[in-house]
Amino acid sequence: MDWIDETIAIGSWFDAHCVRILRKEKIDLIIDSRALFTKPTNFRNEPSSERVIRAAETMVELSKLKVKVLVFCRHGKDRSPFLAMIYYSKKYGMSIDEAYQLIRSKRPRTVYHPEWVEMLGLSKPR
Repeated sequence: MDWIDETIAIGSWFDAHCVRILRKEKIDLIIDSRALFTKPTNFRNEPSSERVIRAAETMVELSKLKVKVLVFCRHGKDRSPFLAMIYYSKKYGMSIDEAYQLIRSKRPRTVYHPEWVEMLGLSKPR
């Protein structure tokens, strides 16, 4: 589990299901980012634009209330960092480029998916 700011952490399936970790980190809420993506077809797993944006906006509101949130997916390297990137962009008024670089610096295993950024109509990192 890696904290990207004082209220949002990115993790894996294991992190979300290990009560000891959740208690130690004082997690208040868990978001399964897998639910924000369509079911894989032909090896594609695409974000649902509306759900991703709504989840990121909800995370912004939760952060204002100081709610500690763990965002997870299976390995914590694709979907959850992507959602965190959108959250960061919205909360801090960053470009998607800046948000990606920041998330990657805090969670180095983050995998970038340019097609997901394009689907949401966002700019690509340099």
